[in-house]
Amino acid sequence: MAKRKQKSREAPRNPAQMIRLNGVKESTVPSLSGRKSRKICQIPYRRIRYFYSERRLVHVVCGEETLSYYGKLSDLEKRLPRGFVRIHNRYIVNADWVERVSGNRVITEGRELPVSRSMKQEAVSALARLILEKRKGG
Repeated sequence: MAKRKQKSREAPRNPAQMIRLNGVKESTVPSLSGRKSRKICQIPYRRIRYFYSERRLVHVVCGEETLSYYGKLSDLEKRLPRGFVRIHNRYIVNADWVERVSGNRVITEGRELPVSRSMKQEAVSALARLILEKRKGG
């Protein structure tokens, strides 16, 4: 009888914060939607500061609240609206919440997020373009 290889799954610290992502629903407020504790959960994009991944978990950071689901950042990145920028293999940031870019770091709400060397040039120019467009009102 073949032994099954057990995969270590690291559950979120608070299982109630786990969401099952269904994709993006059309509504009057652009948002990410999924299920949380058998209820539909919608997170307006404007509230999302950034996403980061750990192993197979994607964490959605919305200020003090962090929600998690099993998935891949690359799949999520394809569905996100303009305004979200991939800065690292493990991070996607909302340009509206970026305070500044300093060296190989993006600062959002006092938190420093790493910018990978391979993505730095593209990420910094995309963030600069988005921030300028926002200031111009466009």
